[in-house]
Amino acid sequence: MTATTHQRGRPASRAVVALAIGAALVSAAGLTGCRGDRSDKPPRQFLPDMDDQPRVSPQGSLALFDETDGGRAMRVPPAGIVAFDRHGIDPVRHAEEDWYQRTIQPQREALLRDDSERFHGVVAGVDFRFAWQSGDADPFIRDIPIPVDAELITRGMNRYDIFCAACHGYAGEGGGEMIVETGGPVNRYEQYGGLVGRRWSYAVPSFHDERYQKGAEDLGGRDGYLFYTTMYGVGFESPEDVGKGLRMPGYSHALSADDAWAIVAYIRALQLSRNFPMAELRDDVPAERDARERLRRLRMGGAGTAERPPSGADLLATDRGVTEGGAQ
Repeated sequence: MTATTHQRGRPASRAVVALAIGAALVSAAGLTGCRGDRSDKPPRQFLPDMDDQPRVSPQGSLALFDETDGGRAMRVPPAGIVAFDRHGIDPVRHAEEDWYQRTIQPQREALLRDDSERFHGVVAGVDFRFAWQSGDADPFIRDIPIPVDAELITRGMNRYDIFCAACHGYAGEGGGEMIVETGGPVNRYEQYGGLVGRRWSYAVPSFHDERYQKGAEDLGGRDGYLFYTTMYGVGFESPEDVGKGLRMPGYSHALSADDAWAIVAYIRALQLSRNFPMAELRDDVPAERDARERLRRLRMGGAGTAERPPSGADLLATDRGVTEGGAQ
């Protein structure tokens, strides 16, 4: 009985073996297509609608919206929407809280007033888009319109070091090249200032020039102009240069209005530091000793004095390690 059962089960075992061998051959045949050879044939697409999804380029056009929005592909956000991951603040609920009164409330009030002085640096009634084209200082306000304290200046130093120092230098000395040696067949030039400013298409101005001092008759004497250029940049003045872009880019995409005013406050502090008599700072007072050391660094090793701010040659000399003749 056992032998008979064994005889009848043998064909089934052979079928299983044959099926396994066939599957192995099929698998081996499939692997031949994965041997790394290059092919000009397009790859097989099992879900082509996911591989080739339609897309629209930024600032592009789309016929679907021809009638509703002139064919512009980028949609205009509906009125009253709130940006993602931001929370609304109830002005009534938080009106008595200190943090709200110090931060949100002043900004909210200024925004509701449409304050051209605070947000654009120009006097009321002036179209800020064309303020610089007049070449006159009158459109720009004279003074910083927000309270200036140590916290604002410290914030300005942080923002200045990030956005301004690359061109204007950490001490506000500008950037470019100057002749440092003459008399030979070829003049010798050396670079000074920020790493980008050294190679800019024109000499980056120094904030220590007379035209940028507080109260100067030129544009740079007004805080509103420094704010305006920080936010919107500086355009080319001659008509033939229109369309070439900006001589200096604006940073309104990265800075808030208060941050820009903080930078202006720090620039004014840099200017004062160049002329402050360091002898009046005492070493036995830690805060004054620290201020003295910072002033020395700002003066690039002590090249300037209370009577004479450091010149470009001073900056180059101290950059090479020459520190003699500095303010004591």
